[in-house]
Amino acid sequence: MSRKAPDNGKIGAEDRPYNRGVEFHVLGPLRVTHEGAAVALGGPQQQTILCVLLVHAGSVVSAERLIDEVWGENTPESARRTLQSSVARLRGALNVDTELLRSRAPGYVLDVDPKTVDSLSFAATVEGAAATRSKDPARAAEMLRQALATWQGRPFDGLADTAPSLYAEVVRLEELRLTAIELRIECDLEVGRHRELVAELEYLTSEFPLRERFWQELMTALYRCRRQADALRAYQRARHILAAELGIDPGRELQELEEAILRQDPLLAGADAVPATTLSDPPRPGRTLRGYELRELVGTRCGESVYRAYQPTIGREVAVTAIDAAVASEREFIRRFDDEVRRIARLEHPHIVPVYDFWRDPTGAFIVSRWVGGVSLRSAVGHG
Repeated sequence: MSRKAPDNGKIGAEDRPYNRGVEFHVLGPLRVTHEGAAVALGGPQQQTILCVLLVHAGSVVSAERLIDEVWGENTPESARRTLQSSVARLRGALNVDTELLRSRAPGYVLDVDPKTVDSLSFAATVEGAAATRSKDPARAAEMLRQALATWQGRPFDGLADTAPSLYAEVVRLEELRLTAIELRIECDLEVGRHRELVAELEYLTSEFPLRERFWQELMTALYRCRRQADALRAYQRARHILAAELGIDPGRELQELEEAILRQDPLLAGADAVPATTLSDPPRPGRTLRGYELRELVGTRCGESVYRAYQPTIGREVAVTAIDAAVASEREFIRRFDDEVRRIARLEHPHIVPVYDFWRDPTGAFIVSRWVGGVSLRSAVGHG
């Protein structure tokens, strides 16, 4: 005998016939898969209905709420019939093994296992990493790297502006992503990875200059690299930006950090630095290089590693070609690298992969180009 539904509209755990074969991906363009195969979801209107139900997964969403979300002030007389037809088609697509999408007065409920929705799984991992941090910051950092690697673009990409609740959810998820990055960096600082973090934090403070936590992390990383003057200059940059943009002074924590750096507070020392990563030991997928999130190592050859990566500020996949420090430190390589990559970047030809970015630092040389399945650019700079 079925049990009575809770009065708050939530479905009780004992009533949930989860279908673990169906997975929902919203951290990027909407995708639904069943046992790895793509599920056809219909047009944008039908996809918007599904997205609203996903945002409120496990709760009853009234038909009136769905109509208002999808059509707003321009609701046609046929809206209810269209909604019923769309839900029927979604049922046919989703209710493969069990009934995930059901009618429940006064509307519908999408009852899913949180582990099968990437946004819910991401939030749970961030929460778990925060709890793990005090005991094992290295493990917490790795959990966050793996969770951040699931992002494929702006949440609900292409649909985020079609319904008020979707836009609000996008704002919430993007804030959670930045919080996860901040937490991952703090964990990495705790285990002595400050040398690897400086370039990433320089990028993050330029992209999100009003987030004081990134400035705190940059100042800490610079100080632990024995760059006290640079850490203090970073504080002055933050102070000027906050004054110009918001008309405010840095927050108390940032001010106290500056004071601690000035007096060389022993508590700022942190863990011993881990050896700087070189490309003899290629960085693992999940690491971020200057804002590019390495997703997959697709090949290595003769001191070169090629990664499929993601550029979150633009929302696109890119290829990152990383050249070993031993090669990148050769005098001839240094002499030719900048000029030749710049020359390639200026070329426009359908058979030439566009170059987006490049740099060289003590860990190696890096070239960022369009993602075309791991094409190497090393030969283009004279080392292949």
